[in-house]
Amino acid sequence: MPFNYRLFFSNLVNILVYESEPYLISQKALVKKPGLFLLTQKPYNFSMRLFKYVELKVEFEGISPPLSSPFSGTILRGAFGYNLRKILCIFKNRRTCNSCPVAENCLYYKIFETPAPENSPFKMDFLPHPFLISPITLNLNESKKLSFTFFLFGKYCQYSPYFIKVFENMALSGFGRNRSKPEFLRVYQGKREIFHLGSNEIKKPVENFYYLSKEEDASLVRINFLTPVKIKNKGRLTYPTEFEVFLRNIFRRVSIISFFFEGKKMNIDFKGLLNKAKEVKLLEWESSKVEIGRYSMRKKKKMELLGFTGKLVFQGPLSPFMPWLKTGEKFHIGKNTSFGFGKYKVNIEKK
Repeated sequence: MPFNYRLFFSNLVNILVYESEPYLISQKALVKKPGLFLLTQKPYNFSMRLFKYVELKVEFEGISPPLSSPFSGTILRGAFGYNLRKILCIFKNRRTCNSCPVAENCLYYKIFETPAPENSPFKMDFLPHPFLISPITLNLNESKKLSFTFFLFGKYCQYSPYFIKVFENMALSGFGRNRSKPEFLRVYQGKREIFHLGSNEIKKPVENFYYLSKEEDASLVRINFLTPVKIKNKGRLTYPTEFEVFLRNIFRRVSIISFFFEGKKMNIDFKGLLNKAKEVKLLEWESSKVEIGRYSMRKKKKMELLGFTGKLVFQGPLSPFMPWLKTGEKFHIGKNTSFGFGKYKVNIEKK
Protein backbone atom coordinates (compact mmCIF):
# COMPACT_ATOMS: atom_id res chain seq x y z
CA MET A 1 0.00 0.00 0.00
CA PRO A 2 1.61 3.33 -1.05
CA PHE A 3 2.43 5.83 1.67
CA ASN A 4 -0.12 8.66 1.82
CA TYR A 5 2.06 11.75 2.18
CA ARG A 6 -0.85 14.18 2.15
CA LEU A 7 -2.63 12.37 5.00
CA PHE A 8 0.63 12.24 6.93
CA PHE A 9 1.18 15.98 6.57
CA SER A 10 -2.44 16.76 7.44
CA ASN A 11 -2.13 14.76 10.66
CA LEU A 12 1.17 16.49 11.43
CA VAL A 13 -0.54 19.86 11.08
CA ASN A 14 -3.27 18.79 13.49
CA ILE A 15 -0.67 17.70 16.04
CA LEU A 16 1.13 21.04 15.74
CA VAL A 17 -2.08 22.98 16.14
CA TYR A 18 -3.81 21.13 18.93
CA GLU A 19 -1.09 19.46 20.95
CA SER A 20 2.24 21.16 20.52
CA GLU A 21 2.92 24.58 19.08
CA PRO A 22 0.61 27.56 19.70
CA TYR A 23 0.15 28.28 16.00
CA LEU A 24 -2.54 27.54 13.47
CA ILE A 25 -0.93 26.57 10.17
CA SER A 26 -2.80 27.05 6.94
CA GLN A 27 -2.83 23.78 4.99
CA LYS A 28 -2.68 25.82 1.80
CA ALA A 29 1.04 26.03 2.51
CA LEU A 30 1.35 22.50 1.13
CA VAL A 31 3.18 22.12 -2.17
CA LYS A 32 2.15 18.90 -3.89
CA LYS A 33 5.32 17.04 -4.83
CA PRO A 34 5.73 13.29 -4.44
CA GLY A 35 7.68 12.43 -1.32
CA LEU A 36 8.46 16.09 -0.52
CA PHE A 37 6.58 18.85 1.25
CA LEU A 38 7.65 22.43 0.88
CA LEU A 39 6.37 25.75 2.19
CA THR A 40 6.18 28.42 -0.48
CA GLN A 41 7.74 31.79 0.17
CA LYS A 42 4.37 33.53 0.51
CA PRO A 43 3.19 34.45 4.05
CA TYR A 44 0.60 32.09 5.49
CA ASN A 45 -1.98 32.21 8.22
CA PHE A 46 0.18 31.60 11.28
CA SER A 47 -2.12 32.58 14.14
CA MET A 48 -0.94 32.57 17.73
CA ARG A 49 -2.89 30.32 20.08
CA LEU A 50 -3.49 31.88 23.50
CA PHE A 51 -5.60 29.51 25.62
CA LYS A 52 -8.46 27.03 25.72
CA TYR A 53 -11.98 28.25 26.47
CA VAL A 54 -15.67 27.36 26.41
CA GLU A 55 -18.24 29.97 25.39
CA LEU A 56 -21.93 29.61 26.22
CA LYS A 57 -24.95 31.85 25.76
CA VAL A 58 -27.46 31.69 28.61
CA GLU A 59 -31.02 33.00 28.27
CA PHE A 60 -33.64 33.40 31.00
CA GLU A 61 -37.14 34.32 29.79
CA GLY A 62 -40.53 34.89 31.37
CA ILE A 63 -39.02 36.18 34.61
CA SER A 64 -41.52 36.83 37.40
CA PRO A 65 -41.57 39.15 39.20
CA PRO A 66 -39.71 41.27 36.62
CA LEU A 67 -36.17 42.41 37.46
CA SER A 68 -35.01 45.98 37.95
CA SER A 69 -31.35 46.89 38.41
CA PRO A 70 -28.98 49.48 36.93
CA PHE A 71 -26.52 46.68 36.15
CA SER A 72 -27.38 43.02 35.57
CA GLY A 73 -23.85 41.78 36.25
CA THR A 74 -24.19 42.04 40.03
CA ILE A 75 -27.43 40.01 40.06
CA LEU A 76 -25.94 37.31 37.81
CA ARG A 77 -22.65 37.06 39.69
CA GLY A 78 -24.35 36.97 43.09
CA ALA A 79 -26.79 34.26 42.07
CA PHE A 80 -24.05 32.30 40.33
CA GLY A 81 -21.73 32.19 43.36
CA TYR A 82 -24.56 31.40 45.78
CA ASN A 83 -25.89 28.51 43.71
CA LEU A 84 -22.47 27.08 42.94
CA ARG A 85 -21.79 26.78 46.67
CA LYS A 86 -25.30 25.44 47.26
CA ILE A 87 -24.74 22.62 44.78
CA LEU A 88 -21.16 21.69 45.67
CA CYS A 89 -20.68 22.38 49.39
CA ILE A 90 -21.18 19.42 51.76
CA PHE A 91 -20.67 21.58 54.89
CA LYS A 92 -23.17 24.35 54.25
CA ASN A 93 -23.19 25.59 57.86
CA ARG A 94 -19.57 26.72 57.63
CA ARG A 95 -19.22 30.44 56.91
CA THR A 96 -15.74 30.06 55.40
CA CYS A 97 -13.83 27.36 53.56
CA ASN A 98 -10.52 27.83 55.40
CA SER A 99 -10.88 24.94 57.85
CA CYS A 100 -12.92 22.66 55.59
CA PRO A 101 -11.36 19.15 55.42
CA VAL A 102 -12.22 18.74 51.71
CA ALA A 103 -11.40 22.28 50.59
CA GLU A 104 -8.47 21.35 48.35
CA ASN A 105 -10.66 18.96 46.36
CA CYS A 106 -13.68 21.27 46.20
CA LEU A 107 -14.46 23.07 42.94
CA TYR A 108 -16.09 25.97 44.78
CA TYR A 109 -12.99 26.48 46.93
CA LYS A 110 -10.72 26.33 43.90
CA ILE A 111 -12.76 29.01 42.15
CA PHE A 112 -13.47 31.44 44.99
CA GLU A 113 -11.23 30.82 47.99
CA THR A 114 -7.82 29.52 46.87
CA PRO A 115 -4.92 31.79 47.93
CA ALA A 116 -2.52 32.82 45.19
CA PRO A 117 0.79 30.89 45.26
CA GLU A 118 3.82 32.64 46.71
CA ASN A 119 5.72 32.35 43.42
CA SER A 120 2.94 34.07 41.47
CA PRO A 121 4.25 36.77 39.07
CA PHE A 122 1.04 38.71 39.72
CA LYS A 123 0.25 40.60 42.91
CA MET A 124 -3.01 39.17 44.24
CA ASP A 125 -4.25 37.54 47.44
CA PHE A 126 -6.47 34.92 45.80
CA LEU A 127 -6.46 33.10 42.50
CA PRO A 128 -8.45 34.89 39.78
CA HIS A 129 -11.80 33.46 38.76
CA PRO A 130 -11.62 31.03 35.81
CA PHE A 131 -14.89 32.30 34.39
CA LEU A 132 -16.30 35.45 32.85
CA ILE A 133 -19.88 36.71 32.91
CA SER A 134 -20.44 39.03 29.96
CA PRO A 135 -23.93 40.62 30.23
CA ILE A 136 -25.96 40.95 27.04
CA THR A 137 -28.93 42.45 28.87
CA LEU A 138 -27.20 45.35 30.66
CA ASN A 139 -29.82 47.47 32.42
CA LEU A 140 -32.91 45.88 33.90
CA ASN A 141 -36.14 47.88 34.04
CA GLU A 142 -39.07 45.64 34.89
CA SER A 143 -37.36 43.11 32.62
CA LYS A 144 -38.73 39.65 31.98
CA LYS A 145 -35.70 38.54 29.97
CA LEU A 146 -32.06 38.28 31.01
CA SER A 147 -29.22 36.92 28.89
CA PHE A 148 -25.45 36.76 29.12
CA THR A 149 -22.39 35.08 27.65
CA PHE A 150 -20.48 32.77 29.96
CA PHE A 151 -16.82 31.85 29.43
CA LEU A 152 -14.68 29.18 31.09
CA PHE A 153 -10.90 29.07 30.72
CA GLY A 154 -8.16 26.45 30.55
CA LYS A 155 -8.41 23.39 32.78
CA TYR A 156 -11.80 24.53 34.10
CA CYS A 157 -13.43 23.92 30.71
CA GLN A 158 -13.87 20.27 31.67
CA TYR A 159 -16.30 21.32 34.42
CA SER A 160 -18.75 23.04 32.07
CA PRO A 161 -21.65 20.64 32.88
CA TYR A 162 -21.39 21.62 36.56
CA PHE A 163 -21.85 25.27 35.65
CA ILE A 164 -24.84 24.49 33.46
CA LYS A 165 -26.40 22.81 36.50
CA VAL A 166 -25.73 26.06 38.38
CA PHE A 167 -27.73 27.97 35.75
CA GLU A 168 -30.55 25.47 36.20
CA ASN A 169 -30.44 25.95 39.96
CA MET A 170 -30.51 29.74 39.49
CA ALA A 171 -33.72 29.34 37.50
CA LEU A 172 -35.33 27.01 40.04
CA SER A 173 -34.37 28.93 43.19
CA GLY A 174 -34.74 32.43 41.72
CA PHE A 175 -32.39 35.40 41.76
CA GLY A 176 -32.40 39.04 42.67
CA ARG A 177 -33.89 40.62 45.78
CA ASN A 178 -37.34 39.15 45.10
CA ARG A 179 -36.12 35.69 44.09
CA SER A 180 -37.47 36.18 40.58
CA LYS A 181 -37.87 32.94 38.65
CA PRO A 182 -37.83 32.49 34.87
CA GLU A 183 -40.30 30.32 33.01
CA PHE A 184 -37.67 29.34 30.44
CA LEU A 185 -33.92 28.72 30.52
CA ARG A 186 -31.90 27.85 27.44
CA VAL A 187 -28.14 27.36 27.13
CA TYR A 188 -26.50 27.51 23.70
CA GLN A 189 -23.07 27.00 22.24
CA GLY A 190 -23.28 28.85 18.96
CA LYS A 191 -26.58 27.71 17.44
CA ARG A 192 -26.49 24.34 19.21
CA GLU A 193 -28.77 24.02 22.23
CA ILE A 194 -26.84 22.45 25.12
CA PHE A 195 -29.57 22.47 27.74
CA HIS A 196 -33.04 23.79 28.51
CA LEU A 197 -35.07 23.94 31.71
CA GLY A 198 -36.86 20.65 32.31
CA SER A 199 -34.36 18.56 30.37
CA ASN A 200 -32.57 15.62 31.99
CA GLU A 201 -29.70 15.79 29.53
CA ILE A 202 -26.73 18.14 29.20
CA LYS A 203 -24.86 18.01 25.90
CA LYS A 204 -21.20 18.50 26.80
CA PRO A 205 -19.92 21.76 25.30
CA VAL A 206 -17.02 21.69 22.86
CA GLU A 207 -13.72 23.12 24.12
CA ASN A 208 -12.06 25.55 21.72
CA PHE A 209 -8.72 27.31 21.43
CA TYR A 210 -8.60 31.07 21.12
CA TYR A 211 -6.31 32.37 18.40
CA LEU A 212 -5.27 35.96 17.85
CA SER A 213 -7.09 37.46 14.89
CA LYS A 214 -5.29 38.90 11.88
CA GLU A 215 -4.01 42.46 11.85
CA GLU A 216 -6.36 45.06 10.39
CA ASP A 217 -5.44 48.37 8.83
CA ALA A 218 -6.26 50.98 11.44
CA SER A 219 -5.05 54.46 12.32
CA LEU A 220 -8.12 55.63 14.27
CA VAL A 221 -10.21 53.56 16.69
CA ARG A 222 -13.14 54.34 18.96
CA ILE A 223 -13.61 52.33 22.14
CA ASN A 224 -16.96 52.46 23.95
CA PHE A 225 -17.27 50.87 27.38
CA LEU A 226 -20.53 48.94 27.59
CA THR A 227 -20.02 48.10 31.28
CA PRO A 228 -17.94 49.86 33.94
CA VAL A 229 -14.19 49.30 33.77
CA LYS A 230 -11.99 49.14 36.86
CA ILE A 231 -8.29 49.62 36.19
CA LYS A 232 -5.58 50.47 38.65
CA ASN A 233 -2.37 52.17 37.56
CA LYS A 234 0.36 52.55 40.17
CA GLY A 235 -2.13 51.58 42.87
CA ARG A 236 -4.78 54.15 41.89
CA LEU A 237 -8.14 53.73 40.21
CA THR A 238 -7.71 55.28 36.79
CA TYR A 239 -9.45 55.73 33.46
CA PRO A 240 -7.14 54.33 30.74
CA THR A 241 -6.61 57.45 28.65
CA GLU A 242 -3.06 56.32 27.84
CA PHE A 243 -3.04 53.66 25.15
CA GLU A 244 -0.04 51.99 26.78
CA VAL A 245 -2.04 51.54 30.02
CA PHE A 246 -5.04 50.19 28.10
CA LEU A 247 -2.89 47.70 26.21
CA ARG A 248 -0.98 46.62 29.34
CA ASN A 249 -4.28 45.60 30.94
CA ILE A 250 -5.15 43.43 27.95
CA PHE A 251 -1.74 41.76 28.19
CA ARG A 252 -2.23 41.25 31.92
CA ARG A 253 -5.65 39.71 31.34
CA VAL A 254 -4.49 37.09 28.82
CA SER A 255 -1.29 36.40 30.80
CA ILE A 256 -3.30 35.68 33.96
CA ILE A 257 -5.62 33.30 32.09
CA SER A 258 -2.67 31.49 30.52
CA PHE A 259 -0.57 31.27 33.71
CA PHE A 260 -3.21 30.24 36.25
CA PHE A 261 -5.55 28.14 34.13
CA GLU A 262 -3.16 26.55 31.64
CA GLY A 263 0.08 26.66 33.63
CA LYS A 264 1.96 28.52 30.90
CA LYS A 265 3.87 31.76 30.77
CA MET A 266 3.30 33.58 27.50
CA ASN A 267 6.41 33.88 25.36
CA ILE A 268 5.49 37.21 23.79
CA ASP A 269 7.47 40.43 23.55
CA PHE A 270 4.97 42.51 25.52
CA LYS A 271 7.66 45.08 26.37
CA GLY A 272 8.39 45.74 22.72
CA LEU A 273 4.69 46.12 21.94
CA LEU A 274 4.22 48.52 24.87
CA ASN A 275 7.13 50.65 23.66
CA LYS A 276 5.52 50.83 20.22
CA ALA A 277 2.18 51.67 21.85
CA LYS A 278 3.65 55.01 22.98
CA GLU A 279 3.29 56.19 19.36
CA VAL A 280 -0.51 55.95 19.69
CA LYS A 281 -2.09 59.16 20.99
CA LEU A 282 -5.39 59.97 22.67
CA LEU A 283 -7.63 62.05 20.39
CA GLU A 284 -10.72 62.44 22.59
CA TRP A 285 -12.33 60.87 25.63
CA GLU A 286 -15.36 60.94 27.91
CA SER A 287 -15.78 59.27 31.29
CA SER A 288 -18.12 59.04 34.26
CA LYS A 289 -17.30 57.44 37.58
CA VAL A 290 -19.89 54.91 38.73
CA GLU A 291 -20.57 53.12 42.00
CA ILE A 292 -22.63 49.94 41.96
CA GLY A 293 -23.87 48.53 45.26
CA ARG A 294 -24.30 44.83 45.94
CA TYR A 295 -24.78 42.53 48.89
CA SER A 296 -22.26 39.70 49.27
CA MET A 297 -23.90 36.53 50.56
CA ARG A 298 -20.46 35.04 51.15
CA LYS A 299 -19.12 37.98 53.18
CA LYS A 300 -22.54 38.91 54.62
CA LYS A 301 -22.14 42.62 53.98
CA LYS A 302 -22.85 45.39 51.50
CA MET A 303 -20.14 46.24 49.00
CA GLU A 304 -19.48 48.95 46.44
CA LEU A 305 -18.03 48.22 43.01
CA LEU A 306 -16.24 51.23 41.53
CA GLY A 307 -15.42 51.89 37.90
CA PHE A 308 -15.73 54.18 34.90
CA THR A 309 -17.93 54.26 31.83
CA GLY A 310 -17.27 56.33 28.74
CA LYS A 311 -15.39 56.29 25.46
CA LEU A 312 -11.85 56.65 24.13
CA VAL A 313 -10.60 57.61 20.67
CA PHE A 314 -7.00 56.70 19.82
CA GLN A 315 -4.99 57.68 16.75
CA GLY A 316 -1.71 56.31 15.43
CA PRO A 317 -0.15 53.11 14.04
CA LEU A 318 -2.82 50.80 15.47
CA SER A 319 -2.68 47.88 13.03
CA PRO A 320 -0.30 45.69 15.13
CA PHE A 321 -2.56 46.16 18.15
CA MET A 322 -5.91 45.30 16.57
CA PRO A 323 -5.68 41.55 17.37
CA TRP A 324 -5.12 42.46 21.03
CA LEU A 325 -7.92 45.04 21.10
CA LYS A 326 -10.26 42.38 19.66
CA THR A 327 -9.10 39.94 22.34
CA GLY A 328 -9.89 42.44 25.11
CA GLU A 329 -13.24 43.13 23.46
CA LYS A 330 -14.15 39.45 23.77
CA PHE A 331 -12.74 38.69 27.22
CA HIS A 332 -12.99 42.12 28.94
CA ILE A 333 -10.22 43.98 30.79
CA GLY A 334 -9.48 45.24 34.28
CA LYS A 335 -10.82 44.00 37.61
CA ASN A 336 -14.24 42.50 38.52
CA THR A 337 -14.64 40.82 35.13
CA SER A 338 -16.56 38.00 36.85
CA PHE A 339 -19.27 40.63 37.45
CA GLY A 340 -19.18 41.67 33.80
CA PHE A 341 -16.92 44.71 34.26
CA GLY A 342 -14.56 45.80 31.49
CA LYS A 343 -16.75 45.03 28.47
CA TYR A 344 -16.15 47.31 25.51
CA LYS A 345 -16.75 47.64 21.79
CA VAL A 346 -13.93 48.68 19.46
CA ASN A 347 -14.59 50.22 16.03
CA ILE A 348 -12.12 51.25 13.34
CA GLU A 349 -13.02 54.72 12.13
CA LYS A 350 -12.11 56.62 8.99
CA LYS A 351 -10.36 59.95 9.35
